[in-house]
Amino acid sequence: GRVEDEDRAAQGVAQQVVVKPELLRKAIHYHNKHRENSDAVGKFVAHLNMGLAYALLGEREAATVNHQYALRYALQLHSLEGQSLAIGSLSFSTGMYENDPDKMRVLVERYAELCGALKQTKNQVSALRKLGIIASEAGNSDESISYFQQAIDRARAQGDREAEKDCSVRLGIAAGQAKMADHLSDVLQRSVLKGAG
Repeated sequence: GRVEDEDRAAQGVAQQVVVKPELLRKAIHYHNKHRENSDAVGKFVAHLNMGLAYALLGEREAATVNHQYALRYALQLHSLEGQSLAIGSLSFSTGMYENDPDKMRVLVERYAELCGALKQTKNQVSALRKLGIIASEAGNSDESISYFQQAIDRARAQGDREAEKDCSVRLGIAAGQAKMADHLSDVLQRSVLKGAG
């Protein structure tokens, strides 16, 4: 019954505290059993936890699929908190979107929005920081600078000095890269003009 399901879910969570592969597999087994006999909330929790366990095992596809199912149940339940957890897990765990910056950006943007709506400032700072990194890796210096500045402002408002310093350093690097790109462009422009003259 319901008590056994909750007990099985608790066992699954307890198994995940230690990151030994055999224990993670056992946790996945318990979460899967819990999922089979659960309502939408139980299925959400089971998929979220299985996704986290698979991510710890390095099984990206299984992690992503379970986080996607968790997101589906969170949407079905109209739970912003659930959506935030599922999208956060999709965005920050080792998953299939890691090598697809466009999909990753869309996920993290949605996560940042949800965190803002839920007043989860610390998570929103992490999301904005990640968006800054994604933009920087894509060569979008202005966008990167904007995201890092937003993260700094929110971290400062929250009193999170560590996040503020980290994002400030990243902002400095992004600004330096932008100036270097402009400088190289100017140098190239002048050399082309000299070569043509």
